[in-house]
Amino acid sequence: MRSINNFVTYAILAYLQLTLRLGQTSTIIAQCKLPNSDIAVPCDMNEINQCVKADILDNEQAYKRCSNAIDQAGMNALKFLRKQLRSNSGVFMPGERAAGVLGLLAGSKAYEKVKKFDRLLKGKGGQLLANSVAIDFLTDMKHIEREHPESSQPLEYLDYTSLIEYMGVVRAYCLDSKDYYGYDLFHEVQRRLKTENDALDGGLILALCNTKLPIDNETLNKLINGTIKEPSSSRLYVPEISLKLLATLCVEKKITRITGKSEMDLKAFKDHKQKLQELKSDLGNYLQQYFLETGGTFGGFIETSLATQPLNKITSKTELFLHSLPALINTQKDDGSFGGSVPFTAIALPSISHIISSEFDEIECPRVTRRKWQDGSVKIILSYVMQDKVISQQRTTGHLFVHNGAKLISALKKHSEQNPHTFKLKIIEGGVITKIDSWNNIGNKDNLQAYWKVQKDLGNGNYDDITEKLDKETLFRDTKYMFSFVQNQ
Repeated sequence: MRSINNFVTYAILAYLQLTLRLGQTSTIIAQCKLPNSDIAVPCDMNEINQCVKADILDNEQAYKRCSNAIDQAGMNALKFLRKQLRSNSGVFMPGERAAGVLGLLAGSKAYEKVKKFDRLLKGKGGQLLANSVAIDFLTDMKHIEREHPESSQPLEYLDYTSLIEYMGVVRAYCLDSKDYYGYDLFHEVQRRLKTENDALDGGLILALCNTKLPIDNETLNKLINGTIKEPSSSRLYVPEISLKLLATLCVEKKITRITGKSEMDLKAFKDHKQKLQELKSDLGNYLQQYFLETGGTFGGFIETSLATQPLNKITSKTELFLHSLPALINTQKDDGSFGGSVPFTAIALPSISHIISSEFDEIECPRVTRRKWQDGSVKIILSYVMQDKVISQQRTTGHLFVHNGAKLISALKKHSEQNPHTFKLKIIEGGVITKIDSWNNIGNKDNLQAYWKVQKDLGNGNYDDITEKLDKETLFRDTKYMFSFVQNQ
């Protein structure tokens, strides 16, 4: 049985809300009589069902047969995903790409050679996969903006599952979660944690943990001091505990790696470490108690997939992990898939392949070096989002390189001169204020009572309205601006 530790897949969250909230799941019952349980059900003792033997950890032959069966199930699932890629020109079908890519990466990390896995991240095939996910994301955002044209923050309408999956893909391909095609995924996850109180918050904390950015105290305290919101009778009970447990495993590892060495840091580290260890123990015990009280089941396919993933990394729960996994693997189809579906197969792979979510942030990204011009001066990135919210609803993003200390207006005028067919910008200067009159002929005409509003992205979802001080705006670091054609308030 493999125990590779350096990857995560958020695909286990695919269709989570839909399946759990709409009730489209059936209960999976273990095949054999379990220790400390009076319930006995028929069991044919095939290879995978060796895992539920009461003495599995002491029975070397049964353990080996169990381990081999788990590995075979994982390899069959990976073969199914690979086959789907080959049948669709190297990408997954629209709508299932993020889940499929994450499942594929988990399976490849576990069962394929390092070079083949690396090609999925850095090779041409990997770039094709990453771009296909970006197309899905931008398509989602276009639909949202069409349905909610009044919103200045369309990410707020992106469903929970998709947000988590896109965060996973962004991390896997070393992209910027604060600027993914002009959208700040990182801030949206933070916003939901602060403004919402959901049983599935553990998935959001896990998404933040698996970035290269530090965990803020507010998020850490929410995890450590949080309570289980769902009763044990709820179908969200097992997912809530499982996601919190995955987040706990990730945060515990992260603070160990990034904590400083000052006396204050060490004291805080010891305090947090102790609380996280206690939380990990409590959550693991909740899962074990639920499993025994229900006669040896975590519930349906989604619940079982979620519960078995973190259990693999808790030594004291190895027996529970092995006893519960056959219920999942016994649902696998002859073609290696789960439900004949890419997303559901991707959901099952992390538990089977032992590639656990809390170790995703160990993927190595190339070190970013300071960009410089030929004369040695620093290159600054000016990123922009142009969006017309009045006439055409079109939206585009882009960036350009400028010198340190460049004036925003001068940089925009030069960019317009160099790209007159795609970035035709008319600026009015010399009056009381400097302002944008039109972009690509979109401007205040025919009595629209509209204007170009300019905002500077300050990070963490905060924007500074600089519409009336454009002539004073100077760039000294990478900066993003939002240019929106809006109606007067």
